[in-house]
Amino acid sequence: MKFLKIESELNNKPVNLDNEKLVDELFEVEDFLILLSKNLLNNISPEMAMKLAVKQFNGCLKPILQKTIEKIYTSNICLKDAVEEIISFLHNPQSKQLLHYLMGIIDYDAKRRAQTVIKTLYRLKENQQLYYKRKRILKAQEFKIKFLVNIMSIVLGMICSLSPWFSIASILLELGNIMNPFNIQIKLQPAPYVLITFLFISIFNAYILYSSVKIDNKTIFTLIAPLLFLTAYISGNILLSAIL
Repeated sequence: MKFLKIESELNNKPVNLDNEKLVDELFEVEDFLILLSKNLLNNISPEMAMKLAVKQFNGCLKPILQKTIEKIYTSNICLKDAVEEIISFLHNPQSKQLLHYLMGIIDYDAKRRAQTVIKTLYRLKENQQLYYKRKRILKAQEFKIKFLVNIMSIVLGMICSLSPWFSIASILLELGNIMNPFNIQIKLQPAPYVLITFLFISIFNAYILYSSVKIDNKTIFTLIAPLLFLTAYISGNILLSAIL
């Protein structure tokens, strides 16, 4: 009953998914405790079960676990003190809480409690699958938005460089040469307000789209958009000048 209460507390306190390091730490603690519980089912001492679990574990916490567990044999510290030392290295409050509560299985009838622990941990492990599924979806959305923003900036830059060709005012200014269409001279540089307007649209689109998803270094990616716009605009002008 006590363990079910612990599970409920953990499920009702979701980890802040914005901090991936804290989330990864919690998931690693869960994976380690699953290994520990499985070893306890083999009727071996908690110390030996812990040592085997550390050996089987491949997460980023392994160096800390190895160093601490070795003290059981080299410095003759008890297992509980070793666990407390491990907890002191953790940063996620839920990781600490989980390890605190679950280490109660080493006190009494470890094998029987280990069975309950494994079942509960596997239920908690479902959160891992949901988290990583959400993470993959967000990464895919982030890539699509970055691609869309970059393409839009380049297209806007090309359109801006071509804007004089669609300017009725530029053609009207050359009506005196209309009898000889080949003598019509169209200004290849758009009016300054056109350039500024398109540049603003590029920045605004980037800001709005990047704000729709959680993305690191949003400011940097937002500034890349006008750079791509200007690059496309200058390239378009150079290309048109070469053609004409």
